[in-house]
Amino acid sequence: MKYLPYIIIGSIIILILIYVFFIRPIQIKKTVTTKLLSYFKELGYTEGKKASLYNILLTKGEEKLYFKYLIIPSNSQITINCKEKWRLSWGGNPDKVGRAYPNNRYLTEIEDFAKATLDGKKIFIVYYSTEHILRYINECELETIDITKTPYDYKIVCFDKFEEEIPYCINK
Repeated sequence: MKYLPYIIIGSIIILILIYVFFIRPIQIKKTVTTKLLSYFKELGYTEGKKASLYNILLTKGEEKLYFKYLIIPSNSQITINCKEKWRLSWGGNPDKVGRAYPNNRYLTEIEDFAKATLDGKKIFIVYYSTEHILRYINECELETIDITKTPYDYKIVCFDKFEEEIPYCINK
């Protein structure tokens, strides 16, 4: 009986970790897929074969759209170093202007999709949003990437601006 509180606390921590690392990502992917399919079915697109390289393929005649989901914290910044090397920085106090992001990691999960040669448009969907998407022009200059710019051969859409940005991706 004296170990019962520790067993309960340990069980709660394990359940929280299972939710955060397994159940929540599945829910997010289902949410994004549902919204994508409902939007594009109205435009006449159909779902194509799935592959490990991308999350979903939509086709309409000869046109193909390949989507890759990227789940990141909203208090973050993405820096595109080159076509397949992206760095995610997150954390810090969002109320401080010019703050540093204390946490960094390279997004290795997008490398294969970013450098792949596909016969359609490649679109990254960032869930839920990010504060900045930047790209190195040269070794000391950065530019802000928005939906009007194609950094390489792909587009980047934030999920919170999906309704506004996705028409631009498929029409340009």
